[in-house]
Amino acid sequence: MKTCLIAFLIIASGCVRVQVTAEAEPETDFARYSSYAQSPPPDAPLVVDSIQREIDNVMQKKGYRASGVDEADLVLVFSTNRKSQQRRQLSSDPGSNYYQVKTYVEGTLVIEAFDRQAKQVIWRGAGRVDIDRDSEAPYIAAAATRKVLADFPTSHQGTEP
Repeated sequence: MKTCLIAFLIIASGCVRVQVTAEAEPETDFARYSSYAQSPPPDAPLVVDSIQREIDNVMQKKGYRASGVDEADLVLVFSTNRKSQQRRQLSSDPGSNYYQVKTYVEGTLVIEAFDRQAKQVIWRGAGRVDIDRDSEAPYIAAAATRKVLADFPTSHQGTEP
């Protein structure tokens, strides 16, 4: 049963609605970068592992090689934020005509890529998502990470033309 629930959450996380913004520094030549390292945030224990694993998955699919922080071309830093929110929504009871207050958590994920040698941000992506249950947070964080990094430029170093 637990396996089925986890499988369902993984499938459902593909349908997670994430509002994403991403921006690269103009005229940055991402083809010159081939390796990356992660610098994890100090505090986000519920989702750190999920985000780190997904960053590795996405970056390696995009042609980057994981490396130590002192050798990497890029250093990726991420931060998370959770804020309790409320919204009014029409009651689900079809016979009523009143609003209910629904409480949810708005999660924000920000990922920045630094050129390690220049020590400057060359790419920044952010995603915002609603989290209804804390138990879903790691799966939602992984889905949000994929969506935030979806438009991260691929590395072309070491590939045949």
